[in-house]
Amino acid sequence: MNGGIFLKFGLVCEGKGDARTIPLIVWRVLCHQFDYLTDYDPSCISWRGLSSNKNYLPWAQVKRIFKLSNLKIHGNFSGTRSTEFVSARKALLLMQKAHHSEPIDLVFLIRDADKLPEQRYDALINACNSFKYPFFVAVGVPIAKRECWVLATITIEIEDFDSQLKTKIAQLEKDLGFNPIFNSHRLNASEPNAKRSAKRVLNLLTDDNIALEDTWISSATPEIYINRGIKNGLAMFVQNIKKQLSQLYKKRKI
Repeated sequence: MNGGIFLKFGLVCEGKGDARTIPLIVWRVLCHQFDYLTDYDPSCISWRGLSSNKNYLPWAQVKRIFKLSNLKIHGNFSGTRSTEFVSARKALLLMQKAHHSEPIDLVFLIRDADKLPEQRYDALINACNSFKYPFFVAVGVPIAKRECWVLATITIEIEDFDSQLKTKIAQLEKDLGFNPIFNSHRLNASEPNAKRSAKRVLNLLTDDNIALEDTWISSATPEIYINRGIKNGLAMFVQNIKKQLSQLYKKRKI
């Protein structure tokens, strides 16, 4: 495979799980949109937070780092939507300042929906569209958590699918009253050990084997992402990726 970095992507997300999952999804979509990239290794993309040795910026650190940055946001803001807007604006300004001397191509803003899917998505989009940045921005809002996106990529319909895993999924469907693969958006409990917790369901299926998550995501096609992700935010994220990659292609001819 070809080597070398020729794309620089920024990532603002909840934590390590997102920082592992999002690059896999993006790479799958990227290779599907530009099939010649299958000759390359995913390492051709450099994922960055506020420096080249950090692969993401956690949302939890945005407020503190921004306060130390001497950057300013003007205007009066109140309410949940405005709070989310300000947080996104701060994150984008931090990314812009951090990579001023070595611009990045595209920044991904990934924010769990929790109980506020529309408000958070609208706030992120508004923060992206209300100002000009030296990079493109793609938004993703998992409904309700990142784990819902991972669950949606499990291709249980393939002929040689693991029989033990299929049995686990069938038992979960019986317990939950719905299939957690095709209806992952319904796993919206906040408590990690609650019956409808996406984290709990995913852990039951993986036995905490992170590599299994990565295999599912990398094996599923973007069509599966879209078909299974209409209600959990993944389909919208894929469309957003495609749109921003098209803009990037026009600018850089990747």
